[in-house]
Amino acid sequence: MKRFGPSRKFVIAIMLVVVSSLLFASVSMAAPVAPLKPIKVYLEKEELKFDGEPIAVKNVVYVDFRPILEALGFTITYDNATKKITGKSAKHQLELVVGSSEATLDGKSYTIPHKPFVQNNRLVVPIRFVGEASGLKVTWDQVARTIVLTHIETQKEEAVPPTAEELINIFKKQKELTSAGDLKGFLATFSADSPVLAYYGKQEKMLAELTKTATTFSDFVVKPGADGKFDVTFKTTTKKDGEGFYLESTQWVEASVVKGTDGKWKVYDIDTVKTTYNKPWDSLSSEASVPSADKDAIKAVIDANEKALNEENLDAVIATLDAETGLVPGLSADLKADFAAYDVKVTNEVERIVYFKDSLAYVYVVQKNELVKGTGFTSHKTYKVFAVRKNADGKWVINPSSQLVYYQKL
Repeated sequence: MKRFGPSRKFVIAIMLVVVSSLLFASVSMAAPVAPLKPIKVYLEKEELKFDGEPIAVKNVVYVDFRPILEALGFTITYDNATKKITGKSAKHQLELVVGSSEATLDGKSYTIPHKPFVQNNRLVVPIRFVGEASGLKVTWDQVARTIVLTHIETQKEEAVPPTAEELINIFKKQKELTSAGDLKGFLATFSADSPVLAYYGKQEKMLAELTKTATTFSDFVVKPGADGKFDVTFKTTTKKDGEGFYLESTQWVEASVVKGTDGKWKVYDIDTVKTTYNKPWDSLSSEASVPSADKDAIKAVIDANEKALNEENLDAVIATLDAETGLVPGLSADLKADFAAYDVKVTNEVERIVYFKDSLAYVYVVQKNELVKGTGFTSHKTYKVFAVRKNADGKWVINPSSQLVYYQKL
């Protein structure tokens, strides 16, 4: 049967014409290829200039040996007979040989995959090897066609510890601020992440020092601590400075300090680990002369505090305390937890007013604390001196902060 349609030769001929047409069409329609941008090299932010443009060969960039090595701080010599390049800097010595994969860095031999070579009278070296051999980071940006050499901090700068004078200034400043009742200024002497702030942050105010004192600081020992901090131990001696009552004391303190964002030393943590008093019993053995009405009122608030503790009446305890100290909120939370954990019988064995003047008194109290019920409490006896002050309402109130003269485990 005769088939109607083009012959096989005719079909092939048509296909060839179509393919040929498509090929010509693709060539004529394709956009012209833009030439590649020249490669630029930067040392930090400064562009380096060479005798000619950097050469890229199979994804490896080569540059003129002299400009790059001099930019990296090398003094260069070149031996034309051996084709050896020698570069010396303050930190490194580098040797390369034209056409050789052998290299020497600081006396050690290395095999490098990309050899230095000469092209158009230019002796070029692989920039990545030279840069990294100099201790720099080499970064290639394919889109921008740039190479950036940046210095790497191979060693952290050794932290410089605070001097004894700097430490004295820190802790002396804290003493002055607490004496003045400047809570805001006192808190500013601590680092922002100090755990101490969790305690003092509960205070809304700070009572100024009732008796003026003078403190000397000595025996500083400073050791490196964690996270850029320095651990400090030192001794303080505090004496009364004028009228009033104060037991002369020596304290051994442990602290840690750290530099703040303003470059000034800040206290991270601080704790008194030991306190001794200079002949305290001489000041505690005799009763001060007190008007009978004030004496009765002072004794009454001490007894009311004892009774409230035994009854675990938190509101009644707080009513006996001096709110102006700013310590009551923190103490209230501690007492609430203590009352829930165990029962303790409190007995004031001695209550003696050892100092009195106008609206201020100091009371020496020997207090016995015996565990009745619960766990986690050790029965003991404390020998303390409390400041008791007549407030604006004419009521005598107890400063929760006391001088602990002696602690006796029972």
